[in-house]
Amino acid sequence: AVGDPVVCSIIAGCGACFQCVRGASALCEDVVFYTGRMLDGTTRLSKGVEPIHSLSYQASFAEQAIVPERCAVRVSKQAPLEKLAGLACGVSTGLGAALVRSPVEPGSTVVVIGAGGVGLSALMGGRLRGAASLIAVDVVPHKLEKACELGLAEHGIDAGRTDVVEAVLELTGGRGADHAFDTVGTPESIAQSLAAVRPGGSVVVIGLSGASVEASIPVQHLMRQKTLTGTMGGSIEPRRHIPEFVDLHLAGRLDLGVLMDSEYRLEDIERAFLDLAEGRITRGGIRF
Repeated sequence: AVGDPVVCSIIAGCGACFQCVRGASALCEDVVFYTGRMLDGTTRLSKGVEPIHSLSYQASFAEQAIVPERCAVRVSKQAPLEKLAGLACGVSTGLGAALVRSPVEPGSTVVVIGAGGVGLSALMGGRLRGAASLIAVDVVPHKLEKACELGLAEHGIDAGRTDVVEAVLELTGGRGADHAFDTVGTPESIAQSLAAVRPGGSVVVIGLSGASVEASIPVQHLMRQKTLTGTMGGSIEPRRHIPEFVDLHLAGRLDLGVLMDSEYRLEDIERAFLDLAEGRITRGGIRF
C-alpha cells in the first residue's frame, strides 16, 4: 500500500514458471536480470529514442524508481530503513548463502574467501546459525582486521602471504572446514575452497569474477563427497526471507547496520566508488 516501507530486491521471479513455483525465484526462467529492462522487456525511461537501462530492476542512486511489484518487499514499519539497503542485494546474498543455500550447522567450522560486504554477510549468517569457528580470507589485511573486530571471525588468513589451504587445515586439526563460501569466484579461489573443506564438506560459489571464467575440478574431491554448488542472490525467496532478516534485526539477533561504515551525499558518489574500489570502506550508503 502507499506509504509502506519496502526493500527493492534484485530477485523478481515471475511467480509462475517451473522454477518459481518450486520456490526458486532466483532461477526464474523469464528473468531479465542482466538486461537492465523490466520483466516485459521494456524500459521506463529513455533519452530521445535511446532506452535508459536500470540496474537489476532497482534504478540504483535514483530518488524515484519504477520496479516490478514482486521486487518491492514490504517490511516492518519499525525497521530503520537506512540499515536495510544492503538487503536488496549484497547482504541478502551473503546471509542467504549460509542460511538458505547451504545452511551452516551449529558447532561447525566455516571459511569465507573474500571479506568484503558479501563475505562479511556470509560470516554473519554463519554466526547466526551457531558456527563454532569462522575463518575470513582476503588479501587486504585491514579487511581481515575488520571481520575480527566486528566479531564475525575468530581467524583471518592473509591470502597474499599465507597458503590458504594449509592455514585452514592447521586451524581445523587437519580435517578441513565444514563449509566454504567463495565470494571471489576465480579458478584459484574455487580450488582453494574445495581443498580447504573436509570430506563431505560443502563449497558455495557466491562471486563471479567473469562470465567466461572456467574452473578445473579434481575428481578426487567429488569422490570424497565434497559438494560444490553456487548461488544467485543467496537463493532467497525475497518476500519470505527479507522480512525474516528484518525481524531478526529488530529482535537484536542480526545487526544489519554493522557493515555500513560510511555515508555519502549523492553529489559525492564518485568519491564513494573510489573509496570502495580502494578498500577504504566496507559498505557505503547514499543519503538523499
